[in-house]
Amino acid sequence: MQATTLQNLNRAKGVDLDNDKGALAAAGIQKSEINAAKKLQKYINRLTLTKKHCEQKLMALGWDSGYQYGDDVKRVLPLQTILEHVIGRKYLSQFLQTLASQDLIRFWTAVEELRTADRKNWHQIGAEIFYTFIRNTTSEIKVDKATKKRMEAFLLGDKGPEVFYEVQKQVVQVIEDKYYQPFLISDYYKEMIIAMENEEDMIDETKRSFEERQSSSDSAGSPESTLNVGDHSNYARRKLDQLEEKLNNKMQALAALRFSMRPESKVLNKLEKEVEWLQGEKRQLEAHLTRTEIWTENLGKWKAIVQSAEVPNEKEPLQFVLVVQMAEDDNIEEESSICTGWVVCRSLTQFQELHKKLRPLCVELRSLELPSSSFKFLFGKTDKVALDKAKQQIQKYLDFILKDDRLNQSEIVYSFLSPSSDHLKHTTTSPKKSRFSFSTLFKSTGEQQKDALSILRDSEEDEISQCLEPKESGVDTVDFVKFNGHSVRATDDTIAEPLYSLLSEVFDMRGVFKYVRKTLIGFVQVTYGRNINRQIYETISWWFSEEMLHYYISLVLKNYWPGGSLAPAGPIRNKEERIQTAQKAQEMFVNNVPELLITLVGNNAARLGAKKVFDALQEKNMNKQLFHELFEVIVDAVFPELS
Repeated sequence: MQATTLQNLNRAKGVDLDNDKGALAAAGIQKSEINAAKKLQKYINRLTLTKKHCEQKLMALGWDSGYQYGDDVKRVLPLQTILEHVIGRKYLSQFLQTLASQDLIRFWTAVEELRTADRKNWHQIGAEIFYTFIRNTTSEIKVDKATKKRMEAFLLGDKGPEVFYEVQKQVVQVIEDKYYQPFLISDYYKEMIIAMENEEDMIDETKRSFEERQSSSDSAGSPESTLNVGDHSNYARRKLDQLEEKLNNKMQALAALRFSMRPESKVLNKLEKEVEWLQGEKRQLEAHLTRTEIWTENLGKWKAIVQSAEVPNEKEPLQFVLVVQMAEDDNIEEESSICTGWVVCRSLTQFQELHKKLRPLCVELRSLELPSSSFKFLFGKTDKVALDKAKQQIQKYLDFILKDDRLNQSEIVYSFLSPSSDHLKHTTTSPKKSRFSFSTLFKSTGEQQKDALSILRDSEEDEISQCLEPKESGVDTVDFVKFNGHSVRATDDTIAEPLYSLLSEVFDMRGVFKYVRKTLIGFVQVTYGRNINRQIYETISWWFSEEMLHYYISLVLKNYWPGGSLAPAGPIRNKEERIQTAQKAQEMFVNNVPELLITLVGNNAARLGAKKVFDALQEKNMNKQLFHELFEVIVDAVFPELS
């Protein structure tokens, strides 16, 4: 199955050995791909021959050659189909989570949200993607400096979002090349196929029931009026899956932005409100789904009691308070039994609209009368007799609807009696989304924009968080941090002293130490909005947070135990190959010095310092000593009783 799937994927890419060599060359197929396809074809032929020999041996032992294989091996879905389906993304994300690569699916989903969003929401979503997946060091999405610059230009309004779509294509290619084939032969893929088939069966069953009700109906009702309440449950489940996926992405974005931006940033405030709104939507949707399932399981057993009727004022219509609950069973007389139900408030106008929708479904319903819309006020009070009569008419109307087997299964009746919000019953867009645009967070006046952009260009770091809030004046340099559970007063930059010593040693900055110290303090203050003591303390706390510890463990498992099995040992290299590898590693290390250090100490000093660090890490004795000290610190932290 796996070999055949690989062959089908190659053919989909255009690598088909049945075509002429000239056609393959014209299509841009490389020779290495053609040779790999030939080897795969030989491998399939050998497997086919082995299969025939095994069948012959089994038939000689009494095997039934008419055995049918399971259907789970016959259906292979393309990767694009899996990504476009909510259930497909759910199981593919679960599979990638075992390999610590679930960020690939989250990035694809976030870019799809950007692709389908309104233009005024582009910069908000783009900022979330940038800080969650690009600026986040723990993310698996890696881009070059040019691509990162183009993304930052989009956030500043200089370019379009095409760069995000390009990176999305690269992510899809990575999934297809590295993870798609193992996913096809995993248990997650089989569970995904079963879940999709169950959903298709539910849709087919709904269509069949709809056709049966439509053919058996005496009147020509509209399709919307004859939908079964089971459609509510199916719609709610699909929407709940989409909502959970979106909520997980937003929570991940919020966690990344909390470290990347200032605590008082407007982006964080907006995103926190959106996460709270999504969590509330999820709770409401879960409650709506529970009510729908209970209603469906007990069709024909519900009743609605008109608790009260009142007229708020002369201009507003008559209001009815309804108690919707299950009809009591005379055979059950337990004091501990719990009654399932809820309370809703409906106006006379809503009852009249309901009556218009239900009249085509039932002829007998036309004989029932609803209360009159006009009520007389006597000395500022309503007529009590008229209210009691209206209450009885509404009660009679509800009893007739809920006892009729055709009407009590209607979606219209359930929507009318359900206390859920209308946007949970029908597809609508989030009201919170349309109120916010990331562009409003940048400087509004021309002078402020000029200052913000000058900071970006002068520092060459392109820290977009500098543009999010104006610099606060009069920031106190006195800070309080906790060491071993005690609050310690840290003035100026006492905690940063070891950092200054390290920079002075690595980059040989003894002559200009005061300048470097002043520049670093100012840069941290402008970028993060806090003094350097607080920033260093929070950075170190973040390095040892639960999220980062999980990332470290996942990274080790992914590299040394991919797929749950120990990674094979690398090829044995000779001395010349080791020297070449060391030279390439040194070149990459020196050429990829962070721009922050280049801006701070200069290009030449940064390269020399990086070379000094690389050469120091090649000393075996020093590495052993460093490992022993780190191991001792970890053991003391994990097993404090040993010390």
